[in-house]
Formats: sequence, structure tokens, C-alpha cells
Amino acid sequence: MKFSTLRNLRLVGFITCYVGLAACQTVAVPEQSRKHGTPELQRMRVGGDERRNGIFDPSVEYGDDGIGWLAYSSIDIPKFIETHIAKSIDHGATWSYVRAANTSAENSAKEKDESATGVWRFETPSLLFDPADKPARRWKLFTNRYSISEPFKPADRHMSTGTIDVQYSATPDGEWSRPTCIVGTAAHCRIDVARTAPALAEVKFTTEPGTIVEKGVIYMSLDAGTTDSGMGEWENYRVILLASSDHGEKWHYVGTLLDHSDAMRFDYLVFTGTSLVREKGKLYLMATPSGSTKKSNQDHDGTMVMEIADIAGAKLMRDDAGKPIVIKRLEVEKQSGGLADYDEQNTAGGIIFPQFTIFGVPEFFQIWNSGQTISDSP
Repeated sequence: MKFSTLRNLRLVGFITCYVGLAACQTVAVPEQSRKHGTPELQRMRVGGDERRNGIFDPSVEYGDDGIGWLAYSSIDIPKFIETHIAKSIDHGATWSYVRAANTSAENSAKEKDESATGVWRFETPSLLFDPADKPARRWKLFTNRYSISEPFKPADRHMSTGTIDVQYSATPDGEWSRPTCIVGTAAHCRIDVARTAPALAEVKFTTEPGTIVEKGVIYMSLDAGTTDSGMGEWENYRVILLASSDHGEKWHYVGTLLDHSDAMRFDYLVFTGTSLVREKGKLYLMATPSGSTKKSNQDHDGTMVMEIADIAGAKLMRDDAGKPIVIKRLEVEKQSGGLADYDEQNTAGGIIFPQFTIFGVPEFFQIWNSGQTISDSP
């Protein structure tokens, strides 16, 4: 069953009419400071990166040497999205571009027995430091790789044949290995989530990886949906959790963190764009609500932070009625955004927070420093 009220829902996973992933509303939103006396958002810029239309989907990770690394989607509309890497030696006060980890390029795809010209995209990266792995593999980069055909509209995305890939490197500014499929339907992929549990049998695509290492286990949160293009059937949309105890070689399904019914408790259709983060020994899920049932703007609507009660059991802290407990919320100030990330060593920038704005021509896609930690009072 599809909801007729979803016709105007913007993309769950990566909102913009320009890259062909969704239709955008063009509602003027003035510049303003954060509410409730919290710090004003400050625009993050990556020195030396000249991608035409901006940067989005940040993933920030620090190793044990105090150096910060940032993976992000670098965007050249309407076709190309690839992963770039930046470095900070001042805990997120400034960032410098170091390299591209992969390349978005044209391809020739076959869809419905007809040849179609399109491109491969790498988006929504998750950068992970896995200190117990072999030196050449201690840094891991997870991305969603998929193809999109002309004219690059939402229905032209081939999400069901896309994959969650991993690349390895000894250091983020060094050489990255070729992408290897972690999650997908092909025989060479390490896990097909639709085969892991009866509840996931209808899942056709995954996207938006978020990763963390806890007690030697890699956990990965993922959006999972049941359509080929990634649009529609929102009642089946959910955020799932996978785990690997051997540095990412073998994976298993842990459980579902959030689903449509959870989102509806907050007057949204879905949660998307999650990150797994740590502060002061506690684990948290950062999730983006999308598809408001109360607001005219149905785009990504900021970030909600929820404490994880038991990551090995895919359990969030919930109230007596079963509703996830939101301990912090960052509100979007532009047209859309919220696929945020955080590392407690990122003291100069705090939680980093992407926003899309039509007034940023030509850099519609932007990343902002919040200046906030998870435990800061609102």
C-alpha cells in the first residue's frame, strides 16, 4: 500500500531537485541564530576543494593521534556525487582537502532491455577507525554506490541494484583500496539483508550507512526500503542494525532500531540518515526525521539524538509507552538538512550538521558546525 499523501515527500536519504533525487520546495528561509540560546551555526569550509555545488553528508572520525578526518559527498549537479576526504589538526576549527577516495563517473546501464546513459554515484559516506585491524585496513570508508540514468530524476535511480561498499586505507590521506561490496544482492556481496530475517524479505535497497566500533565489534546502521528507486512505501521504511566481529568480513543482522511507527509518533513518515556516535562512554543514534505530517515542508527536518540502551540487541532508550527518547534536537535553519555526525574529539566544531539552501548558489550543499556536544544543555 502506498500513501497518497506522500506524493510531495522529498527524497529520504539525500534531498535535492538538482541532483535528481527529489523535488525541492523553494520557500525563503532567512538567516537566523540557533534557538534557545544555543550557539549559532557556523559554516564549515574545506580549503582546497573546488567541487562546484558544495559538500554534504559529513562523517567525522578521529584516530588515536588526535588528527581529525572528514569524509563527505562532493557534488557536481545534476550528475556526479563522490567521496572526498579532508583533514584537521586543530580539532575541527579548520579543514583542508587531501584527496578523493572514489570517482563518480559515467556508465552505460541496461534497464528494461534498453541501454541508458547514466552515472555511478558514491554518497552518504561513513568513515571508521578500527584500531585492532591490520595496519593497512585500520581506516574503513563505507559508501552507498548506485547508478542513475538520464534525465537524473528520482524515478531514474537504480537503488535496488546499488550496494554498500567498503574501502580500506592505512591512513585517510593515503591510497584507498578499490570498493568492495558489503551489502547487496550480488553473489560477491558479503550480506544480502533480505535473506537474513523474514521481516526483511521485502527489502530491496539499503543506504545511509553509519558505523562505530564497540568492544571490538563493528556496528552499521542502515536505511532499508522496499522500492527500486528508494521512493515510496514509507510504511515499510526502517533503520536496521548490522554487526561484524571480524573487522567487516562477515556480517549479521542485529535488529531494527527505528521504523515507520516510531517516526509517526513524532509526526513524521520516516527516520533516515543515521550516525552511530559515542560521548563519555555512552552510545547514541543520530537520526533525521523526514516527511512531516504536520508541516508544509516535508524535507529532512534536522537531527534527533537518542541514547542506545543496548547496541548488541539493537535497543534504544524508550519511555513507558515505547516511544524513543530524544535527548537532543538540532533544528534545520535552511530548506532541509540534518544528516549529522559527531566525534567527541571534534571540540572546535562539535556536532556537524549539513543543510541544503537554494540561496547558496552555486554551493547549494553546505556543512555547518553547531558548536554543541551531545550533553550540552539546550
